Amino acid sequence: MVVCAVNGFGRIGRLVFRYAWEDPLLDVVHVNDVCSVESAAYLIKYDSVHGTWDKEVEVTEDRSGFTVDGKLVTFSQQKDFKNVDWQGKNVEMVMECTGVFLKVAELEAYFAECGVKRVVVSAPVKEKGALNVVLGCNHHLLTEELKLVTNASCTTNCLAPVVKVVKENFGIKHGCITTVHDITGTQTLVDMPNKKKDDLRRARSGMLNLCPTSTVSVYMAANLFLWLEFAYTNEDSP
Repeated sequence: MVVCAVNGFGRIGRLVFRYAWEDPLLDVVHVNDVCSVESAAYLIKYDSVHGTWDKEVEVTEDRSGFTVDGKLVTFSQQKDFKNVDWQGKNVEMVMECTGVFLKVAELEAYFAECGVKRVVVSAPVKEKGALNVVLGCNHHLLTEELKLVTNASCTTNCLAPVVKVVKENFGIKHGCITTVHDITGTQTLVDMPNKKKDDLRRARSGMLNLCPTSTVSVYMAANLFLWLEFAYTNEDSP
């Protein structure tokens, strides 16, 4: 059993926590987020999209963590993950779900300073030194030696399997894609200044507006399939 923890308890972090909790190979012992422990416990129990979790979640009396069906999960509120005592909690693997630390040099601190053996990042890392994995496309590259991996991006997981099938069965000469994404936490519920992204269009209500933006899916797909970058940048590619 691998002792693990979650850094960043937003939408993805909480879903990862729920999934990991049910995995007999993982032992989730710690959560770090800038929110209060009360908010963390409440939001892991109640989810507007995925429903109420069938576990009993309670904040401990000393507010040092919360329990899930009686099992303690300690909690910290550190903006910088290097200030968390991962090693003291015997954490071997961290699920990095803040969406903030996306540079290899930043993530290396987990290994060099925190004593963590493996890090799984919930967002793509667009640098050498991390393996971005899409199941069914390049998961065969996973090895025991790899310390830093990601599950790429949501749109990459939509695009890459389709590209793989089309390429293997028909070939690709040119590609053009459009992705449509649900509302995210980077948008505002009502029209108001947006402090999370330097994009004026995200200041419009996410419930009422479609917001044109960029996607990393083509870049990530090209990162998965070496031939794809050529196909997307050269009209004469076979």
